[in-house]
Amino acid sequence: MSPIYYANIVNSFYICAQDYPDNESWALRIHFCGCDFSCNSCCNPTLRNYNYQEDTHVYYIHNLKKKIDDFCLKNETNKIVLLGGDPLAKVNRYFTKELIKELDIKNTNTVIVKK
Repeated sequence: MSPIYYANIVNSFYICAQDYPDNESWALRIHFCGCDFSCNSCCNPTLRNYNYQEDTHVYYIHNLKKKIDDFCLKNETNKIVLLGGDPLAKVNRYFTKELIKELDIKNTNTVIVKK
């Protein structure tokens, strides 16, 4: 039986041209909760806590993938930026890896940003 992965993610999905590497493309921004570090210059210190609950939702991969597919179709983009907290924090790492595998099936351009 395959493991079941889930992550606590900020429920406010929006598109932005600011974080995608070419600074011109519109991309869906997804903010993960949870971070293993305590950087002084953290731009989202409240999202360090995996259990942060303001406007968040615990997503399983298939639920998040469905929301991503719908949002990207509606906004005519295939670009996604994963932010945090930290999508590669210990609590998020396997979820992120499996999510990217699922998204790559549809040729989605995914970028992980650690600010």
